[in-house]
Amino acid sequence: MARKKNPDLVSAGKPKSGGAVFIAPAGTTVPTDALTELPEDYKCLGCISEDGVVNTQSTESEDFNDWEGDTVDTSTTKYSETLQMTFLEAVNPDVLAYIYGDSHVHMTEGGGIHIEHTGDDRDECVLVVDTILKNKRINRLVAPRSIVGEIGDVSRKRNELMGYQATIKTLVDDGGVPVHEYIDEIKKTPAAPEVTE
Repeated sequence: MARKKNPDLVSAGKPKSGGAVFIAPAGTTVPTDALTELPEDYKCLGCISEDGVVNTQSTESEDFNDWEGDTVDTSTTKYSETLQMTFLEAVNPDVLAYIYGDSHVHMTEGGGIHIEHTGDDRDECVLVVDTILKNKRINRLVAPRSIVGEIGDVSRKRNELMGYQATIKTLVDDGGVPVHEYIDEIKKTPAAPEVTE
């Protein structure tokens, strides 16, 4: 018998309490499930705008036609993924270093921040996004190799929060995979991550 629809499997995506987007230096060991706490090598990038995180998956394909002009086969020729989000912590050095490149963000003697706006390539990082789902489930996106590709307009207005919108490109890992997604049910154990629904 075919399985019937199940509303318990529908869910909105909420950020993990205390921060949901993390980066670590290139080559850092990546998580292989959704429940394991991230080690100290991972830095939280703080508040994300209410638009959340948008994961765009793009596939290009080529169709093959027979002599009569009918499509008889198709083949994927290109696949890519990006993650887009807006970072709201406009004076967080970790956010600024991710957006502009670590070598272009400097702490000054007076406790300020000097940011060099350049078109240089950004630093490659491991990126992790944790999302809380309904019924005590957690969804984790892991991009073993990520690079900030595009930066959106930064508005400076009295009635709007400053934010850095970034489109993050994901590159394939050793296994040819750009993004790994894990979904696990949160058990009631002392090591389980904090969940707010």
